[in-house]
Amino acid sequence: MRLNISLAKKLALFCIALALLYVFIFFFIDDSVSLLAAIPSKIGEGQVWRIITFSFVHFDNIHLIENVISLFLLGILAFELKTNFEDLSLIYFVAPIFAITPFLLIWDATLAGASMAIYAGFGVVAQESRKFKINPYIIISFLIAFTFFRAFTVFLNCGFCNDFIISLKQAAAHITGLFVGIGLYKIIYIPHFKPFIKGVNAYESC
Repeated sequence: MRLNISLAKKLALFCIALALLYVFIFFFIDDSVSLLAAIPSKIGEGQVWRIITFSFVHFDNIHLIENVISLFLLGILAFELKTNFEDLSLIYFVAPIFAITPFLLIWDATLAGASMAIYAGFGVVAQESRKFKINPYIIISFLIAFTFFRAFTVFLNCGFCNDFIISLKQAAAHITGLFVGIGLYKIIYIPHFKPFIKGVNAYESC
């Protein structure tokens, strides 16, 4: 039997639970970055769980606060646009696995944070905006401009310095999460695929 929980309650529980999990891992798991972050050399040694756990760890207080605020902003937008909760939650957890893969191959750096998942969620929200006859490309364009604007401000301060290169790569990672989220959303809504998911959910709820 499936509980009849309103969208607002589902999104509130989703955001609060994730925020608490992020905070718990940050403050109560010693050296969480080295244990759970996506480190190419460690993954190459067989620690493949890192492509899942990297989304739950953060480098510092600012990193954590930015992502928690972005998470709740995602929840608010998802509620206002009546986003399908099952689609949003599924893509939120699955998209980072696909989004991080190319960066592990080309970028020898430690990757961590919920940004890819959050951007994937924004991709879902952008697509759901069609329900209200809002052009999703307006939202997508704004997100891209906002993301690369941060890298541009670093460039204005130091030119082609190492900080700019890092911020540019971070922006590219975030945008990859956005487009992976959009791609997964479109796959879900391929004819016959969505009914299959609904059938699985109905079977599991019996």
